Amino acid sequence: MRTRLTRRGRVVLRVLASAMVAAAAVLTATVAARDEPAVAAPPDERRAATPLLSARRLPHLFTDELARRRLQESLDAFAARLGGDVCIAVDDAPGDGVLARVGPGTAHAPASAIKLLTGAAALEVLGPAHRFTTRVALDGRTLHLVGGADPVLTTPAYEARLRADPVTQAAPVTPLARLADDTAAALRERGVTAVDAVVGDGTRHTDADFLPGWRESYRDDVGPLGALAVDDGTEPAGRAADAASSAAAQFAALLAARGVAVGGVAAAPAPADAPDVATIESPPLEVLVAAMLTSSDNYTAEILLREVGRARGGAATTAAGAAATAAVLRAVGVPTDGLTMLDGSGLHPGNRVTCETLLAVLQLREPGLEALDSGLAVAGRSGTLRTRVAPDDPLAGVLRAKTGQIRGVVALAGVVDDAERLRFAFEHAGAFSTAEGHAHQLELARIVAAYPEAPAAPDLVPAP
Repeated sequence: MRTRLTRRGRVVLRVLASAMVAAAAVLTATVAARDEPAVAAPPDERRAATPLLSARRLPHLFTDELARRRLQESLDAFAARLGGDVCIAVDDAPGDGVLARVGPGTAHAPASAIKLLTGAAALEVLGPAHRFTTRVALDGRTLHLVGGADPVLTTPAYEARLRADPVTQAAPVTPLARLADDTAAALRERGVTAVDAVVGDGTRHTDADFLPGWRESYRDDVGPLGALAVDDGTEPAGRAADAASSAAAQFAALLAARGVAVGGVAAAPAPADAPDVATIESPPLEVLVAAMLTSSDNYTAEILLREVGRARGGAATTAAGAAATAAVLRAVGVPTDGLTMLDGSGLHPGNRVTCETLLAVLQLREPGLEALDSGLAVAGRSGTLRTRVAPDDPLAGVLRAKTGQIRGVVALAGVVDDAERLRFAFEHAGAFSTAEGHAHQLELARIVAAYPEAPAAPDLVPAP
């Protein structure tokens, strides 16, 4: 028989146990202090079958430790079956109990689980209400589309694709068509019906648009990184050759559909004194971070990491963002021993993070960081975990986590939302297929969800 009780309930039981022991001591002292002899109980008086201080009255004082040991044994056996490099950390949700560890203190490749670190740093440095602004400036007969590092500038066609995909159907967007509406209206007020060119300016970021160390195959998955990009740096035909030029071209097409003739497109810095004719802001950062975690958005993660570096006084580069992220995490009490951060998305195979670091980020409770929890994908319900389990699976709606997987690496970090609300982190490097990696994630989650398992009181302590 399985016995379950919340950790808060077991704390209460421990307090009651202490009180009962104290009461028993007082009662004993009181009886001993009486001058008259104790009166014998009537022969027919019933006596308690279980002594006052029997373990059967407070079984959870004993089953807690047994349940913890069973969890540790299950995780040890799971790690042994996997082979390779494994780390696992399990704590209760408030973070006041270390329940089990495998490979403590060892740093492993986290894959997309590193997005938890990127999101935490962005929220801490920029603030959850921060919005990215894209500007349209007019210089003579030239329009300048100036990028402000908005990672979700989107055309109507691309938004339709997002809505059709179960993983991204709730993804936030900044509609480029709305900016085109406002720009066309502003030009009409000025009597302008044609411009010589639309020039894209993505010079806010000057780092490489594809990171060294990434597999070449990722060019099919991640568009060119930049402060001005539309549709994640893609075009209908595939990856854009240049993010700023592509953004200018797509914006020009939207303007033409609204009656503004455009002579050509280019990419160049905008004049500093060119006045704005229209602007558009992104959704709040907390919305972007939550969506980034839910759908594991690589593009947003990389742009946010660069913005963290820029905001902390460095350059808008991946390296500056990584250094700033480590400093920010240490400042809020997250251990960073063994941390190697080479990108913000987890695509780089050289990233290294300990399970303790991932777990500590999940346990952050500072105001403004709520998106780190609300953005976790939900098994059978949302994001990267939506199709992993059937709707009637015990994990459906209960497991919430950030997934991670690249070649030879799988990770999972999140919470099991049952009575215990255990938080956990798991990383594994080895030889396995994508499907096998998914199976490893779910097996680990089921082991955590099974806690606590302990025998019933009659099995633990025989009857008197």
